[in-house]
Amino acid sequence: MEYFDSNERQAKFIINSVRVYEFFGYEWRIPLWDAELMEFFLRVPIEHRINRNLYKKIRQRLPVFRRAGDT
Repeated sequence: MEYFDSNERQAKFIINSVRVYEFFGYEWRIPLWDAELMEFFLRVPIEHRINRNLYKKIRQRLPVFRRAGDT
C-alpha cells in the first residue's frame, strides 16, 4: 500500500504541482523525492515507522535535535 501511495498518488500530485514552475521557465528539484532516500525509508521496518519511532530514537541520541522537555 505504501509503495502504491508513494509511486502513484503522491508522485502524480507532487509532479503536477511543480509543473507550474516549468510553465514560467524555471527548473525545479524535489530533494526528498530522491530514489535512494525513498528506497531507504521503504526498507525501514514498520515498527520504526509507526508513530515516528525511528525519528524519535534518533532525536534522543543527537543533542542538536533535542527539544526542551525531552528525556
